Amino acid sequence: MSSALIIVCAFSVDAQLIDRGSLVARNNPRVTQIDTLSSLTVGNGEFAFTVDATGLQTFPEYYRKGVPLGTQSQWGWHSFPNAESYTHSETLKEYDFGHGHTELYSTQLKEPERGKAACEWFRVNPHRLHLGCIGIADISPRQVTDIDQVLDMWNGVIRSNYKVDGKPVSVLTSCHPDRDMVSAEINTSLKLPVAFRFPYPTGAHADDACDWSCDSLHATRIVSSGENNVMLSHTLDDTSYYISVSWDGDVIPSMTGRNEFRLTPLSDSWSFTAEFSPLDTGVYEANALEVRSEASRYWDYFWRSGGVVDFSECTDPRAQELERRVVLSQYLLAVQCAGSTPPQETGLTYNSWFGKFHLEMIWWHQAQFALYGHDNLLARTLPWYESVLPLAREIAHRQGFDGVRWMKMTDPSGVEAPSKVGSFLIWQQPHIIYLAELLHRANPNGAVIEKYADQVEETARFMASFVSYDPVKGRYTLKGIIPAQETLRAAETVNPPFELSYWHFGLLTANKWRERRGLPRDEKWDEIASSLSHLSSKDSLYLAAETA
Repeated sequence: MSSALIIVCAFSVDAQLIDRGSLVARNNPRVTQIDTLSSLTVGNGEFAFTVDATGLQTFPEYYRKGVPLGTQSQWGWHSFPNAESYTHSETLKEYDFGHGHTELYSTQLKEPERGKAACEWFRVNPHRLHLGCIGIADISPRQVTDIDQVLDMWNGVIRSNYKVDGKPVSVLTSCHPDRDMVSAEINTSLKLPVAFRFPYPTGAHADDACDWSCDSLHATRIVSSGENNVMLSHTLDDTSYYISVSWDGDVIPSMTGRNEFRLTPLSDSWSFTAEFSPLDTGVYEANALEVRSEASRYWDYFWRSGGVVDFSECTDPRAQELERRVVLSQYLLAVQCAGSTPPQETGLTYNSWFGKFHLEMIWWHQAQFALYGHDNLLARTLPWYESVLPLAREIAHRQGFDGVRWMKMTDPSGVEAPSKVGSFLIWQQPHIIYLAELLHRANPNGAVIEKYADQVEETARFMASFVSYDPVKGRYTLKGIIPAQETLRAAETVNPPFELSYWHFGLLTANKWRERRGLPRDEKWDEIASSLSHLSSKDSLYLAAETA
């Protein structure tokens, strides 16, 4: 028996299975006061619901400057009317970065005035919607005391206990794992009404997306009703979506404003569910207990099936905090960043960059899914790339390159938002190759290759056509870009080290994919990878760019 095998056998005898339940439970967040930086979220990657210390969204205005109380989805988007009929072509400006041809970029124009206005319109629109606040009506933060709130991550439920005017209140909040549905189970002798309030969007760069001063610009109405359910519609300009509300218990439903609906309980214990949808698909018959049960089933499987790390026997004083961050990150990314489109930088909690997502960030949010054994969650998102392939091809074509150039700041449609920085970035380009490679490693079969082969091939074609050959030094260079740190000018920057390294990885990996498909390696890709410029350094440190 070899020494290596002896070591493995010895380790197998001594190794202890991680107590996953204890690992997760000891890192459950606990809230004991109204703290605007301590909001908690339930969700499923496609939809998320963030609550305050009451277990609902009772104080959205109070939490606005902290971690806002969002109800957001991957499908919920809105555009203000385009009264001036702006076109995306009006956002384009011509540049010459020495590639042998001019290139058209969607940027933030300062002139002419119409071009500047067009750029601003396309930056703001579309923007992600806050779908609606659901909270206890007619109470203030001062009335809420004795708070003991826990996010039970193993079961996907927020357990909120507190007092209102000295009387106990209990709320259990859950999210259905497969539907855009939130549930709440409420127990209190106070018979507190719950208000559903629907805001108009602000269109702001970064906020909670709630403008409560524009009631006349949108409308909520009851589309249909049953014995214990109603279907609401919310219409904003050309956008409409639906909210199916069901309840158990003795409850009186009513419209209490142009954009407010209430459930007023007559019993101490009652519950409701609210499902948000872009279409009126009818009422889905599920009560709150069933939603909580489905959530528990899903999260039990999540924690048992994926990778975890237990730091409990580490003696380093930093170990406990590191473990907490690892466990909470796994939960938050599954809740916020595992949907049908790439994730927003702020997930589904509140809007940053108008709610748009930035393709360079997908790696940070989603690469870990495949590495932790949840490659199915990464596989939810990557098909979006195929849906926007024509737009990415158009970007490359108008700039004079082959293949596809992936947009940076965008929305589900794939339209490139004008940006004086983002449009000149390239480090998002190889991400699809990297992430598809992770899926292939997790599932080394022909289905993964067939699904992502076109995206990998077309991505690499752009990368090969984007480099410039330097005949004097016999090397390939990268120029006409803003590097990842976003501090250097595109017209002056040559050979940033991260991008050179990523180009090397991307081209060689794309050739592996050709071989897996039974195709010959692209000799040009190999040549470029072997002759890329060396990484510039000084005093044993890499420079931000060769020209920096």
